[in-house]
Amino acid sequence: MSVLGERPALEESEQRVVEYSGSRSGSHSLTWGQKWMWQAVKTQAPHFEHFNMSLLVPVPSGLGLETVLAALGLLIGHHETLRTRYNVDEHGTPWQVVVAHGELPVEIRHTSAGQVREAAGQLREKLTRHPFTAPEISVRAAVVTADGVPAVIVLSIFHMAMDVWSQRLVTADLLSALHAASGGRTPALRSRVSQPLDRLSYEQSPEGIQRAQEATEYWVKTVSSLPRTVLPDARGTQENPRFKRIAMTSRALDIAAGELAARYNTDAGSVILAFVGLLLRSRSRTKECGLLFFSHNRFDQGTADLSGTMVQSVPVRLRAVGSSVRHLVKEAHRASLSASSHGQYDPEAVEEALRGLPELTCAVNLVLQRISRSRAEDRTDTARAARQALAETHVAEKGGENYDDMRFYLLAEQTPDGITLTLLADTALLPSPRITRFLTDVERIVVAALDGDRITDPALTDPWHDHGDVA
Repeated sequence: MSVLGERPALEESEQRVVEYSGSRSGSHSLTWGQKWMWQAVKTQAPHFEHFNMSLLVPVPSGLGLETVLAALGLLIGHHETLRTRYNVDEHGTPWQVVVAHGELPVEIRHTSAGQVREAAGQLREKLTRHPFTAPEISVRAAVVTADGVPAVIVLSIFHMAMDVWSQRLVTADLLSALHAASGGRTPALRSRVSQPLDRLSYEQSPEGIQRAQEATEYWVKTVSSLPRTVLPDARGTQENPRFKRIAMTSRALDIAAGELAARYNTDAGSVILAFVGLLLRSRSRTKECGLLFFSHNRFDQGTADLSGTMVQSVPVRLRAVGSSVRHLVKEAHRASLSASSHGQYDPEAVEEALRGLPELTCAVNLVLQRISRSRAEDRTDTARAARQALAETHVAEKGGENYDDMRFYLLAEQTPDGITLTLLADTALLPSPRITRFLTDVERIVVAALDGDRITDPALTDPWHDHGDVA
């Protein structure tokens, strides 16, 4: 530890602790969202470090290290989910254990102003490298200083504790506390944040039980009606690791999906879902397909303010509706709304109800901003801009996993450079070149749809195995 008043040497680290405390504690059942996440953690244990989420939060100028550490303590005390760990009893039942108070170790990395970004990246990798296990609570933290002044807070948070929406609540709270301190005010946190224990009370109420029953009935009805064949059969060979993750970042897809969403009064997520479903149906030669749709379940003020995880997957049925782009996009929008309205349920009850029915192993997760865009006045200019942007598309392999409970998992995210589609797939079904081909086919067909309301593309006549191994 540095001597008070002495500037630390560059590229040195010291260890500090942050004290935290809260008003509630104890061992409790999991919420539906936590149960849903636990299923994925359990099936991928002990290698579930990819469930570690990370945040880089810039520190306003003028703040000292003690103030920053105090703000972290306030944050953890206020958000019960951050001071929660997960235990399994002798019967194999998981429990959330809210800790009343404790100390969190925090690494302080001292560096120069020009090395802050690199140091933050190194700490992010270090904090997310290993899975969260008891007796850890659900957050890890570090601070990077630039020439002795706090510059960036690095957080790693267990996905059991947070979804993407909840990350925003935590970030906003931390920034509000830091900015208040920077302005000479007492750090204050959001007063309207609700906690997982509040959510648990709702789920155990008559209203919550009724909602879960209706969702379970939707699951059974939907899965019972779906075709069993969507993905190709497994081949004899597979790559290492078996599940490969390939990402495509496309400004062309962003332009085209945004224009089609405005044209048909939906959203970019519905556009992408529509064309992903179209390709899945065409490749498997079916008139409809079923996949798991990730419902983020933030539909009212109570769920919007929940500090925790709400996301759950729910089956969506995508039907063939002819070759009209309008009908295709509208059908996907309708199907996603229907699925999302049944996205809050007890996973254990659903699992029991689905015994003997086909298992869905194909999923789509849309993490896109619902930005309302004005419809372009000149379709030709928009289509031209999208086609020109195709040259900027970047495709890269992003590693993989030795095991995943989904054979096909597509994540769509809004990024500064466009929409990024990341596809994690079982290479025993789809070798890496075909994973890439699927991504670029989505992009090409969405861009082509700008030219008219009819869908015509050679890729739609190709089954899964017609491409050989050429991307």
